[in-house]
Amino acid sequence: MDLQFSVDACGKNYPTLKKLKGLFNQLYAYAIKNDICNKDYSEFVDLNRYKDKHPNKCDRNKFTKDQIARLWKLAEDPYYPDRVDADRASVRTPYFL
Repeated sequence: MDLQFSVDACGKNYPTLKKLKGLFNQLYAYAIKNDICNKDYSEFVDLNRYKDKHPNKCDRNKFTKDQIARLWKLAEDPYYPDRVDADRASVRTPYFL
């Protein structure tokens, strides 16, 4: 059975195909080690056309320089973590004043 055909026909996404190619590599390494076959055909499996097929990929937005500066400023405030915990616990602000 042709390895490239099985990759093309399975309809999976890139991360799964990458694992499948890794499995092919392991199978051929075992087969060559035990003299079952003479050549590693898994090296000819091409996944480049599936690189962009990754539906669960998260697009993350980077922080702006202003947001980073604000975070560093808040990190220097010794009472800021207490305020965050109070907000999560629904404690009223006058508690801290």
